[in-house]
Parts: sequence; structure tokens; C-alpha cells
Amino acid sequence: MDEKYIKLNRILDDALDEFTQETDEVFKTSNDRKGYMFKSASEYEKSFQKPQKCLFPECGSKSIVFSHTIQKNGGIHIIAENNHVYRPIFNEKTGKMSIESIGINKASTFPGFCKLHEGVFSVFENKKEIANDNEIKLQVFRTFCREFQTKKIELQYREKRKGEYLNLQKQRFTDVLYKHLDAEGFDKKELKDIKLDRTDYRLAYMKKEIKELQELIQVLKVKYYFPFSKDITKGSENIYYQAIKLAHLIPVGLSGAGYITYEKNNRLNKVQLLMNVIPQEDSTLIILATNKANKKILDRYISFYTQSFLMILVLIESWMIHVTDHWFIKPSVWDTLPEKRREKILSDILDIKFGVLDKYKLSIFDEVRRLMFNVIDNENNWANFNDITISFLKEERNKLIEEETYDIFPTEDILKIKGYLKE
Repeated sequence: MDEKYIKLNRILDDALDEFTQETDEVFKTSNDRKGYMFKSASEYEKSFQKPQKCLFPECGSKSIVFSHTIQKNGGIHIIAENNHVYRPIFNEKTGKMSIESIGINKASTFPGFCKLHEGVFSVFENKKEIANDNEIKLQVFRTFCREFQTKKIELQYREKRKGEYLNLQKQRFTDVLYKHLDAEGFDKKELKDIKLDRTDYRLAYMKKEIKELQELIQVLKVKYYFPFSKDITKGSENIYYQAIKLAHLIPVGLSGAGYITYEKNNRLNKVQLLMNVIPQEDSTLIILATNKANKKILDRYISFYTQSFLMILVLIESWMIHVTDHWFIKPSVWDTLPEKRREKILSDILDIKFGVLDKYKLSIFDEVRRLMFNVIDNENNWANFNDITISFLKEERNKLIEEETYDIFPTEDILKIKGYLKE
């Protein structure tokens, strides 16, 4: 064998050994790593400002950019101050969640429907409330469509990010290899192309994410999009929902989807629950929906949280933190919360270990909670409450007592959960 070829192979082996033994093969510093992650988050956010294919059944037109999920003239406008509401958003510069002010024209929008089919929702979009079965189903459908479009955009973004990471990985290895070639007096031009086929822990995590997203999108398409579309275009009965109207305004608009995973016949099944919280004049409309095949699951879920007005408030707060960040709050309500609690609430949004079955431990709506306890105390039925109810009420009242310090969910934990750092 040619001596030069043997030497070149040794150099390649040495370079690969150095590359794989480094603490971080791809990113030279922690700032490089965080910068890559947070830049990706920014690009993901911007992708929602580009037209996509209209999601109305059998339409191939391009969508407008600002299809509303929650009514502008009803829900959003009712809680707005100076035509603005607050929403949580990831700040790529700090690596943390923050609250930003957004105008009602852009709040709760996504690239969902073309101009023609955006008009389908005008039957209730221009009113201040959603009033009947047809309007509720239309609202459920566009809530689902936002989730469906979000997942499809996320898949595009993750596939793009994987390609960018592969390029970074190749470039980093090339730098190490060129250093070894220079040390041995080899001309770099002798290597026409460098290919690296190495799946590190980050790449393995990205591939896993992409595979899971592809599978979820297929499930959403077959079990939800196609059946729900028939309801909208043909009057079928595939959407199952329950609507609750509270005779009190809870100053938040929310639209999102959560998932319950359960095992049946040695198979994991994923059930999608959709939720809307829609402010109305002196009241709040709450809609929970799913495919009719999941009726029993949704009924059990709702029966647990509708035991009292206070439990419904816990449901809304839990979805805001543990399920979806697509919510919009009245600015003065947020501003009156203590600063340390606001910081804690925003950091908890990033903790993805929790979901639709987990209750949130802090109060977001102090004024509403105090009002509820005023009613409970005035009715003075404590002697008739069982131990479980009393324990729950004490726990809820204690949420109104401000803690001196809060544990803040750290950025490093986000990086670990997302596969950017080894555990």
C-alpha cells in the first residue's frame, strides 16, 4: 500500500479521535451552542409570518398571514387596553420567556386560510360572542388548524435545522482535520471532498424529534383534520365538544392543543384535546373539544375540572403554563402581579415535563381568585366540606400569599431537555 495513503489514513484517524473526544464536537463555546439554539427559535417565530397552503378542505390557494384564531372583535378586543394585549414570547437574546405587547390586529394570528375561506368565519368573527353549535364547531376547526399548521411549520424548521447542524458538524471536523494535515505537511487541496457520517447525541435527538413530528402530523391528518373537515363542509358529526359559559370575565384569551397518551392493547395512543378560552361581555366561554371517538376521555377530564368555579380557574391557569403559550392577557392584570412571581410564571412555561394532566401551582388571576373566596366565605359552608375539598381550598387560598423567593427553571435545563446538552 502507498506510504502516503497509509499516512493520510492515520491523519484521518487522529483527527476523528480528537473530534469525537472533545467535550463538544460542534460548538466551540457554550455561547456558540446557545446562539445556535436561540437563533433557531427566532427563525421558527418568523416562519409564522409567511403564507402557507390554505387549510380549508380542498383549497390549494396561499393563505393570508394573519388568520385569527381567537376573535379580534370579540375575545381579544374585550380584554385589550389601548388596542393591545400581552402575550408570552421566547426572547432569543436572553434565552428566556418574556411578555410583549401586541396589537389586536396581529394577536392570535397564523397563516391559516386564504382570503376567500377566511370569510367562512365572519359569521361570528364580527360579533362579540360565539352563540351556537355551528359557530362553536367553526371555532374548534380553526383552533385545530392552527395546531396542525404549527406542527407542519415546526417539521419544516426542524428538518432545516438538522441540515444546518450537519453543515456545522462537517465544518468543525474539517477544521480539526486541516490542523492535522498542516502539522504533517499535507496540502489541503489534495482532499477534494470531505464526508462525515456521524450521529452524535444532538443529531440522534433531532432525528427522533423529526420522526415523532412526522408520525404526529399523520395522526392529526387522519384522525382529526379529515373528519373535522367533513363537519365543516358536509355537516357530519365528528367534532365532540363541551362548552362552559362562566358568568364572570376571566381576562385572558387562549387557543391551544394538549395531548393525553395512554396504552391500550400494548399500543400507545395519543389523544388530542383542543381548548379555547374566549372572553365575552361580562362572561367567559370555555370550549374543550376532540374527535367523537375520544368522548369518554374528554367527559372524564371535564367532569374533574367542573366541580367548581375555582377548579375551572385552575384548569385555565394550568393550560396557560403546562400546555400552550398561545394566550393573550389583559395588560393591567399581568402588570399588577408581583415581579418575582411574573418571572417564575414565565420560566415555568419552558418546563416541558408537564402537560394537560398537571395542575399549576401558582396564581395568575389573583383578583378573580379573591372574588371566588369572598363568595365561598360569605356562603359559609365550610362545615359541609369534606377533607379533600378543604385541603384543595386551603391550597388555592395559599396561592395568594406571595413567596419570598421562587425557583426559576434554568436555561441549562432547557438545553438538556431539548437535547443540546448531555444530562
